[in-house]
Amino acid sequence: MSVVIPCYNRGERLARTLASVLAQDFEPYEVVIVDDASSSDPIPALGQLVDDPRVRIVRHDMNRGASAARNTGVRAARGRFIAFMDSDDEWRPGKLSAQYEAALARPEPDRVFCVTQSTWLGPAGRSEIRPARGARPGESFEDYLYVYGALTQTSSFFVGRRLALAHPFREELRQYEDHFFFIENCQAGADYVFVEQPLSIYHAEHAEGRLSFENDIEKCRAYLRMAGPSLSRKARRAFEVRYLGRLLAAERPLAALGLFAHAVLAGALRPRFAASFLLRLARLRG
Repeated sequence: MSVVIPCYNRGERLARTLASVLAQDFEPYEVVIVDDASSSDPIPALGQLVDDPRVRIVRHDMNRGASAARNTGVRAARGRFIAFMDSDDEWRPGKLSAQYEAALARPEPDRVFCVTQSTWLGPAGRSEIRPARGARPGESFEDYLYVYGALTQTSSFFVGRRLALAHPFREELRQYEDHFFFIENCQAGADYVFVEQPLSIYHAEHAEGRLSFENDIEKCRAYLRMAGPSLSRKARRAFEVRYLGRLLAAERPLAALGLFAHAVLAGALRPRFAASFLLRLARLRG
């Protein structure tokens, strides 16, 4: 098994991340860290962790983004399975073992796309376990993500290496690439497996490094241009409100309200989310 960690700077956080990986009870496995041409070398911050024989460092000569770094890690990996890990997340003990056992229990383990629940840690110590449930039989994966509002988290992904090579991360995307990786693989026939345990930890309170409003808007639109043909009408409308509408709400509230109206007409919003979105708009305009 191979663990792939893309990294750009973030040496101190990477040390915490790597420590949680090396503490897993599963053996044997390797850890492939892909340094995406960091502006300051993150490796010295790892200290003795980098001396562990399971750890390998691969470097990009120029910054190419997280998707390219993950794909480089997959190609360099030697394991049958790939577990993805982001450089500022953590795993709980037993995460790899649980997913490995879940994969081997399936008829074709190399086609498995396994995800776990994640604990999302926000400001002021707030935490939430997401997603609340896995995709139901017959439920489209794009509707699961956007209409239902499930949140996949890359550090919970565990896939067969052959699957990750056949349907890699889309390197043109600099945001929502994890969504499309999930949708594309599952639509292509991956065997989706949901482990109902919060075995990954996502630190959602990290706010630095945010891009500008216009850059974020363009990333939403770039995703829609690429993913559009793969999304149902309901899923597209739900994505537009949940992501593009959220960005537009403060600066272009009428545009956000227009997206909301289209989503309602498409039957794409759950009542609870629709109410919370309207309340957000009202507060911003108040």
